[in-house]
Amino acid sequence: MSSIAFLAVFGVLFFLSVFGSCQSVCGNKIDLSQAKKGTLASPNYPYDVGSNVVCSWQFFNPNGTNFVYIIVKTLGMNTSAGDSFNVSDPKGPLHLPNFIVPFTFAVSSNESKVTFSTGNNPNPAEPRRILIDWYTDVSTVIADGTRGIVESPTYVPGKDENISLSWVVSGQPGLSLHISFARFNIGDGVLIVNETNKPSRNFTGSKVPNDFLAANPNVWFQLTMPITISSLGFQLFFKEVSDVCSNYVNLNGTEVVKLEVPPTKFAGSCIWILEGPENTILSAAVNSVVLSSNETHGLLAFHDGGGIFSKDLGIFSTSSLVIDSLILTSENRILIGYWYHNSSVPNVTITVNMHNYGGTLSNGGTFGIPLSPSNKTTTASSSVWSLQVDETKQVRVDFTTIALKGNESVAFYDGNCVDENHLLITFDESSKNVPVVSSKNEMLVVAKDQNVDSTFNATFAGVSSGDLVLSSMSFGSYHLSKLGSKTNFTWFIKPKMVDATDVISLMFNMLSVNASTSAFSIYEGLTTSGLLLANVTEKTLDLAIHLNAAKGALLIYENFSPDEVSGVLFDAFYTVVPRCVQNLNVTKALVISSPLYPRSYPINTDCTYNLTAPPNKTLLLSFDDLDLANNHIVTVFSGNTSVANLTGTVPPDDFISNGSSLLVKFLSMSLPSNLTAGRGYRIRVVPLDCGGHLVDTQSSLNTPNYPKLVNNTTVCVWSIDLPKAKDVEIVSLTIERQGAASSPANVSFLDGGSLHSLNIDTIGDSTASFLSRTGKLMIIYNYTADIKAAGNAFKFSYSPHVCSSSQLCKNGICMHDDWKCNGINECGDFTDEYNCTSAPTVLESSGVGVATFVLMLFIMFFTGVAVALAAPHLWRRVRSPRHYQSFGGPVDA
Repeated sequence: MSSIAFLAVFGVLFFLSVFGSCQSVCGNKIDLSQAKKGTLASPNYPYDVGSNVVCSWQFFNPNGTNFVYIIVKTLGMNTSAGDSFNVSDPKGPLHLPNFIVPFTFAVSSNESKVTFSTGNNPNPAEPRRILIDWYTDVSTVIADGTRGIVESPTYVPGKDENISLSWVVSGQPGLSLHISFARFNIGDGVLIVNETNKPSRNFTGSKVPNDFLAANPNVWFQLTMPITISSLGFQLFFKEVSDVCSNYVNLNGTEVVKLEVPPTKFAGSCIWILEGPENTILSAAVNSVVLSSNETHGLLAFHDGGGIFSKDLGIFSTSSLVIDSLILTSENRILIGYWYHNSSVPNVTITVNMHNYGGTLSNGGTFGIPLSPSNKTTTASSSVWSLQVDETKQVRVDFTTIALKGNESVAFYDGNCVDENHLLITFDESSKNVPVVSSKNEMLVVAKDQNVDSTFNATFAGVSSGDLVLSSMSFGSYHLSKLGSKTNFTWFIKPKMVDATDVISLMFNMLSVNASTSAFSIYEGLTTSGLLLANVTEKTLDLAIHLNAAKGALLIYENFSPDEVSGVLFDAFYTVVPRCVQNLNVTKALVISSPLYPRSYPINTDCTYNLTAPPNKTLLLSFDDLDLANNHIVTVFSGNTSVANLTGTVPPDDFISNGSSLLVKFLSMSLPSNLTAGRGYRIRVVPLDCGGHLVDTQSSLNTPNYPKLVNNTTVCVWSIDLPKAKDVEIVSLTIERQGAASSPANVSFLDGGSLHSLNIDTIGDSTASFLSRTGKLMIIYNYTADIKAAGNAFKFSYSPHVCSSSQLCKNGICMHDDWKCNGINECGDFTDEYNCTSAPTVLESSGVGVATFVLMLFIMFFTGVAVALAAPHLWRRVRSPRHYQSFGGPVDA
């Protein structure tokens, strides 16, 4: 083949490759009388065109058709490289808002022209191509209903002209269509939406319609609209969604709706549109998310107002959702969308609630429930507000008015979760007006069981961290190390979920106050009108105080100084504990002690011990330790009668009950300025089988069933206290015994009225009589059941023994005849060893050698070191409780 022929064939092939498509030829005229629709494309579409290409399509219609409707489906060009897209209409200029495809416009059917051209840049950054569909028919069928856009065309305004268009969206059977309007203003026009077997929806005016769900596969849209001004038109988006989980819910008459994403795979996404009555708001919270084994994730989106183009309330991944976090609308509609992107579907449950009042408020303002019934909404039983401030601040709420009635309550939550772990405080009909502060920059306020006569109004603002603290847990602490000039620090302690008898045990490791520049106060309750419990004006260590947990406590540290103060101002912690009310069945010896013993007991303590022995037994109270500050008191009751009032620091004589029960009560109420406390008390409680407190001049006493031997474990204690007499009298005791001398029963005699008194004798094999040292004597009988031998039975008879003046020791103790000059200091003051005929033997010494003297010095030195090391330990032992052998088994301390 010759070269000329080759070039000719190549030219023909090139021309056909460019212009031989079935699409309209680039740059031709289109006769609208021959076709009602068509497609226009750049050469070699979908491939890019080169530089300096001009495609111009001109429409004409000899029959006078009014409009050509053009949809630009693809438009690739680079305006900086000289590319352009232009539309000319003989009626006037057409102003296209943007070139975001797809977009629609309408032009006159005669002499209108569409032009696409490229510049001379051979390597533009953007693709160069165009694809256009055009129609003269008023009905446009959109076959693919998966997703898309329906919009009115841009047009050149004309006088008294209208356009009329119809669209049909065909979806898949078994799926729903979610319709969402991006913009809407059709003036006096009307948009009619039809579904099979359902009433039509008519939209007009300029209000953007709410989203809706169409359940049928075919949806018709018919628009009739004047085109007298260029701003009229609409745009909507449609998308297929699953009809398994998508739904429209009207909450009229229902306050709570539970939504669920099924855990099985389904086609499409989920869309819920929920609507409450006018003047209500809605809240939504995700209650649970169950992920599959392959960690399937999804996305949840919440929109305020019920449309995807309304305000975004949040988009969350199911793998990072905060369970029970509350999302609030500002009106009576919400749209919730769910999309998953794995083969398995997480199971998600969501609760939507309806509320009378509420919403999300930012950066300070007012909120509340109006008093006037004419302005009051009572459709629902609750209201919810989400208060948000700057991230560096905390939310503080102050009530301007609060009047709650009946069961109505207002609860405050730290953050945006409504659960007990985040509850700060709850106000009810009896609550005082106090400020509330969060630890975060967000707070939820929930008013429940609204009453038509109830009202409250409040303000909120962001405050600096640390000026005010609200603690609502069962334990907490605070360390204050800096306070600005002439400012106050306020700490509210109001634990939640407490019993009526619980107390706040508040302890200070350090409290530093200077009377001239600062003050520290503690009030019962949450206002300064409550009972003032403490007013500290000086540095204090180890202060503890009990507070009523149900009422809470208010702590205020005031800095009067014009200067900032710093350092450890106070360091404190608290726990909620049951008030020391104990009901004790005393079946064996046990110990009761003051709170924190042997540390100083808390101020404002109120302790009650109900002690009950088994039937036919009595109780012995023996004080191991007693150290009470002024005005603090331990009272012992038998029935309703006070039988002992104990104060000070000297342990009293033991107390033996007449019956099987006693009540011991401890009160440490103090004046606010006197916060002194002692170690408290440690009381040993012993159940007795027999015994008593004897105050007659003479009497007799015996073991149970005397003269029969004792077969059961038995503990008896008798306390003899002779009446005061003119002369010094001591106890003369005679003893009768039944049983073998080898019996395991034990009898001891104590000189005084307490188990801690001096043990002056233990009964021997032949003991038949006994003299005490003073007018008080305690007799203890203790037998533990033994299968080999029964316990001795005893009868004790006592009477006073008068002690003459010549028999008195200088310390007032009656000197027994056999004490005189026996070489033993039995008086305790050596009176019984005075004026004796024989003096104690004194060994003579001839002196000490040097070596012995030096050795003695070393011994004395090391002895002194040992004493110095041991002294603190010994002092702690003195402060610690004294331990004695128990009766009838071990002691529960």
